[in-house]
Amino acid sequence: MIFKQLRENMDVKDTVFNELYPPNIKAVAEIHWTPDAVAKMAADYLAEKPGKKVLDIGAGQESFAW
Repeated sequence: MIFKQLRENMDVKDTVFNELYPPNIKAVAEIHWTPDAVAKMAADYLAEKPGKKVLDIGAGQESFAW
């Protein structure tokens, strides 16, 4: 269901999307993942014209202590 909504460019709430993850990842997802609305806004800003794709090559693991 989520993937169909994404393909159809429908909004999927982050809390719903995060349900895909196991509990240990879900617990930190809000801290470590960019909200969907922000990612879409950045992609709209960066894409030159409709149909273009944006690849986030700057994504990576953050260092932190538990």
